[in-house]
Amino acid sequence: MSSTDVVAMISRCLGEVLRINPPPLTEDTMLPGDTGLDSLSTLELLMAVEEASGIRFDPDTIDENHFQTVGELTDYLTGATR
Repeated sequence: MSSTDVVAMISRCLGEVLRINPPPLTEDTMLPGDTGLDSLSTLELLMAVEEASGIRFDPDTIDENHFQTVGELTDYLTGATR
């Protein structure tokens, strides 16, 4: 999956979590700051991304602070598929 595809998937998942039309995102978009996510909805986003991508986050080591930007989340997901 390319970075562009991952960003588009994150956008779709974000739209589902926030119940809005998917917003345009860039890799610099701050997930908690620019999108309206709070800590609970950030975790909901990660769960939606898990379902959409088939990639599982380890609940014992996952830290939403590692995913402050769309780019950080994209890097994680593209790295997990290699």
